[in-house]
Amino acid sequence: MKQYIMVLLSILFSIGGVFAADLHKEMKVASGKTLQMDLNTGGDITIAGWDKDVVSVDVYFKGRDDEKCKVDINETSSGISISSRYTGRGRNHSTSLRFEVSVPK
Repeated sequence: MKQYIMVLLSILFSIGGVFAADLHKEMKVASGKTLQMDLNTGGDITIAGWDKDVVSVDVYFKGRDDEKCKVDINETSSGISISSRYTGRGRNHSTSLRFEVSVPK
């Protein structure tokens, strides 16, 4: 049984990289700043508060046309700006972007 658990843990740790964000960025922010998101690609968004003075953004790209998506994360005078857009031609895109954002409480 102990050997089975060790093998299972080994497998779980080895596939952990599969769940790593495709894009990760952290930026220190002052209190009272805003988060602006302009997602032309659409996507799932999860925003959570935490006890740090940093905004952390993880983006996961999926779908047939995920390489045709461009995500920009920038610091602005009012706070943090996150935007996404398609860089490919045509109107029919198959993508699924997921944004996980942690912001100061």
